[in-house]
Amino acid sequence: MPTSSYISARIPPELLRRVEEYVEATGESKTDAVVKALKSYLDSWVATQDSNLEERVEKLEYRKSDNFRAEALRELAAHMPKDLLSDALEAALDIKNDFARAKALGGIAEYLPKALLPEALEAARDIENGFARAKALRGLVTYMPEVLPEALEAARSIEDASARAKALSKLASHIPSILPEALEAVRNNHL
Repeated sequence: MPTSSYISARIPPELLRRVEEYVEATGESKTDAVVKALKSYLDSWVATQDSNLEERVEKLEYRKSDNFRAEALRELAAHMPKDLLSDALEAALDIKNDFARAKALGGIAEYLPKALLPEALEAARDIENGFARAKALRGLVTYMPEVLPEALEAARSIEDASARAKALSKLASHIPSILPEALEAVRNNHL
């Protein structure tokens, strides 16, 4: 098969049609026109890929910054006067990423006054991701034992088997009766 036929067979039909029109209009060789068209086509494709890459990097940076905020809140809460802890809870609620918000809520729970715990519980319940919600509820269990059944239900409802096994194993220290269930979940998922 001649090289030009081999290449032509792999060029998108619309691009090939435009190359042929260009060759007729300019008198340029088909090879030169194909090279220019492919370069232009690839440049636009690369630009699309780069913008997708930039978007993905931005999302990662955003998640990373949410994670840093969660860690910083946890560390700061240990040293905050009680009157500033409502601000810490508000900052935790502003975190967009479910996992980072769960981490923040769990991290500041031990420092929150009892009056703020219901607001933290409501925020934990509002987390959409099942694993993150279970993690947030688990963080509140020590300070709100009445949340234990809800935390267990949230852990059991996690669709991802590995995440469910991890959530159950973390709750087992609070509910020894689920140790066999947690062990079975771990065995079945090879964590």
